[in-house]
Amino acid sequence: MPYMMSYTKKGSDVYSELNDAMHLALSRDGKNFQPLRHNTGILFAEADFTDGGLAGKTKCLADPWIFRYQDQTWGVLAIRRNRGNKPDNRKNGYIMVYQWKTPAEYVLTSFLKVSDREVRRPACRYDEEKKVYRLEWDQEEESFCGETTDFTEIKNVRKEARRISDGGEEFQGNIQDAVVSNIMEITETEEEYLRALLETPVLQRIEIKNRRLSTKSVLEGKEMPEAEGIYSDGSRREIPADWDKEELETFAHKGPGEYEIHGKLRKKHYPVPFTERTGDPFIICYHGRYLMTWSGGREVTIRAADTLEGLHEADAKVIYQIPEDQPEAGNMWAPEFHEIQGVLYLFTTIGKQGLWYTVQSCILKCKGDPENPEDWEEPVICVKKDGSVLNEKGITLDMTCFSVEDRYYVMWSDRILDREHYEVNSFGTNGDATLCIAEIDPQKPWKLISDPVCICRPKYGWDRIENEINEGPYLLEHGEDLFVTFSGSSVGVLYCVGLLWAKRGSDLLDPCSWKELPYPILTKESIPGQFGPGHNCFIKDPDRQEDDLVVLHVKEFDFDDPEDEDIMIAKNPRNSIIRRVHWNRLGYPVLDMQEHQDIPEPLRKIQGTVELF
Repeated sequence: MPYMMSYTKKGSDVYSELNDAMHLALSRDGKNFQPLRHNTGILFAEADFTDGGLAGKTKCLADPWIFRYQDQTWGVLAIRRNRGNKPDNRKNGYIMVYQWKTPAEYVLTSFLKVSDREVRRPACRYDEEKKVYRLEWDQEEESFCGETTDFTEIKNVRKEARRISDGGEEFQGNIQDAVVSNIMEITETEEEYLRALLETPVLQRIEIKNRRLSTKSVLEGKEMPEAEGIYSDGSRREIPADWDKEELETFAHKGPGEYEIHGKLRKKHYPVPFTERTGDPFIICYHGRYLMTWSGGREVTIRAADTLEGLHEADAKVIYQIPEDQPEAGNMWAPEFHEIQGVLYLFTTIGKQGLWYTVQSCILKCKGDPENPEDWEEPVICVKKDGSVLNEKGITLDMTCFSVEDRYYVMWSDRILDREHYEVNSFGTNGDATLCIAEIDPQKPWKLISDPVCICRPKYGWDRIENEINEGPYLLEHGEDLFVTFSGSSVGVLYCVGLLWAKRGSDLLDPCSWKELPYPILTKESIPGQFGPGHNCFIKDPDRQEDDLVVLHVKEFDFDDPEDEDIMIAKNPRNSIIRRVHWNRLGYPVLDMQEHQDIPEPLRKIQGTVELF
């Protein structure tokens, strides 16, 4: 019988936004549990945008209790708290009630008021006989209970000893710093779904396909067997394989029949780091040449090579330098190359050098060879359809561009600033950095032809640590799904990656067309030794166009020195890495699959029987 456990984590207030969230773990015996999603949270309280100024006030949750509604779907009760697990005076005496439609979609259905005083440790169970939900909670070190039919009103509130067990009596405590809320039995199907969504798949076995081959095609090298990998979540993919060609040719010369053949799965390795000191990395294949760029100051720098692997050791060269008659200009951050109707453009930012609060999105046009500095025109500031700058009250940055169904869009990070205070480099009084989208004229990509629309803002604890930021959006297409990854929180070791998605054919300028995964898909816990993952792009695998590669930056060490940014950059720089994107059984991108999980070494050698005719 599988079991699911909900818990929060103990730890420093510095990590309150991450620890004070619902975590999940699974067990087959109810005693020893395995944490999901690398022991990171999957349900976070939403910020209160009616409190705390322009950026709202970050909220956390405590005491998450999982239960079943009458129809057997899942629900969650929790207490909303402020940072540092401090009481939230705006919701004292309230219990948050969630409907858990799928592990990827939670709906906060109500704040149920049960008392005028602070409450903790809510519990719930449906009473089949009375047809009501029995709720229990602690209040001033005493136990109370009440009943509700729809979680909008509590009735029959009384002081009474607890009757509902949290199921944690036999938990062995094998998850460090776990603060257990409760344990619930789940079905085999529910366990399978949770693992498929919240665990990193691992290759389990190989099936040989295309077994029936003609001797002629084998001899001509036109046809070979195919290897299909089956992963732990049930997902599948074709894996390139190198077969023993001499063996196959020998069998082909022998004539028709069944033969056992041998081969080896092809395994691509990219150095880690791929390049050093290249924060906000971007790679494009343009006219057969691979171009890589990254954030700079008064210049745009690239590496160029004939192959993707060649970028690793390619020399850096400057392709654009801000003219000397503009000595104060700089901040050319997060550059991206985009080809629009046959013309190559560079999307980046420009502002006063060293002053982050002055940057605005801009575009440079290439009139020839992108590796030739003389072929780049001067930056043009991006504007709205009326010709005004994108954000007259703040900054814009990290603009990306994509086309869907012959329409061109830009998406960027947009932030309103408190002009009375931002010049002291203080973030506390500024607004949050949101993601905006608009349509552009492909002939003039720096000019919008629709009004900007906000489709995402930092509302969970994980994208509001140290700073309330959503930035670095980038499109990843998969069938009918349009995914957009983005980065959240500060750009240090707590940087992380979130996920939006919409359907092809939907109105991408309608915020309702976009859904957001409520938890990050990459954090500093995802892969050992890779801290602060973020600001990624995607590129097709040169050897297999069906596969996507993710390019992002990480830090090597789990520390930062916010008091001295120069020391921080020198000792713990942002380095780029590359790895394959896997698609799990449920259709979500997996960005944290390591090489030993993708193709374990013991599974590389393959064999199978083929029929030659």
